[in-house]
Amino acid sequence: MMTDRKKEIRVGIVALLSLIVLIAGITIGKGLIVGVSQTTLSFTFPSSGGIEIGAPIFINGVKRGSVISINNEHGGVAITGSIDEVSDLHPDAGAQISMLEITGGKKIDIAPGISSGNLDISKPIVGTIRADATELIGLVGDLGADASITVKRLDSVLAQANALLSDGTVVKQLRNTIKNADELMTTLNALMGDNKENMRNLIKDLGALAKDAKSAVNNNEPKLRSILTKLDSLAGSGQRLMAKTDTALAGVTDLTMETKDMMKDIKTNGSFINKLLYDKTTSKSIDTTLQRVNDLLLKIHEHGLNANIRLGTRP
Repeated sequence: MMTDRKKEIRVGIVALLSLIVLIAGITIGKGLIVGVSQTTLSFTFPSSGGIEIGAPIFINGVKRGSVISINNEHGGVAITGSIDEVSDLHPDAGAQISMLEITGGKKIDIAPGISSGNLDISKPIVGTIRADATELIGLVGDLGADASITVKRLDSVLAQANALLSDGTVVKQLRNTIKNADELMTTLNALMGDNKENMRNLIKDLGALAKDAKSAVNNNEPKLRSILTKLDSLAGSGQRLMAKTDTALAGVTDLTMETKDMMKDIKTNGSFINKLLYDKTTSKSIDTTLQRVNDLLLKIHEHGLNANIRLGTRP
């Protein structure tokens, strides 16, 4: 009886130790215990990508920690992980969820970055999700229908091309086109061969002409500059002349205005000139006086002038 009891106790102890060893192995295998000193990092991803708590976290391919929480947050997924050291992470560090093994499982790969300074662990690292085999298989399945339609269309195109080429007319036209192109190339080659020397002379003459033109420009550059300087001076003189002309026109305009004002004043006032120009009575009197003077001069001319003039004494 006591022997059976001892056996049961031994079996229980062995089972308990085995359970403890199993739990410890799973814990270490999952990466829940990676070191004494742990630092918590946060990540944000558009989705979880199939990652689970306990998934490993790698930095440059080296396992450094594990995932400890996964939560939905602001239309995405917030993931928290613990790693043993963050001193080699920089502010431009990035993260990516990728496939751990071909048979399954996911991991987080951290790219430490290259910028200067250390990572601010209070801010989350923005990450992306890499497509894995299952997603590629699903994508291929989605493309299957489109691929079938594309193959059918290619089959129709090939059938139409076969029907077109089976007609001897099209093949004959293609042969004639190739033949004509070959004859054209032969003619061009012969033409180039016959005129090769002429083309060389033409290129040589063009080079000499360009050289002469450049030399002419260099030789006549001082004269051109002098002509341009004189033209500039002439333009300045012309501008000054135009300014003086404008001033003279302004003076003529003023004179015209003054003349108009004077004529208006003559018309309105009662001066002798006004009476002489506009008063008919005055004009008639002047005409009569002039006529009498004219008659007097005619009589003097015909009969002479009998003048009795005494100088120095009274009569």
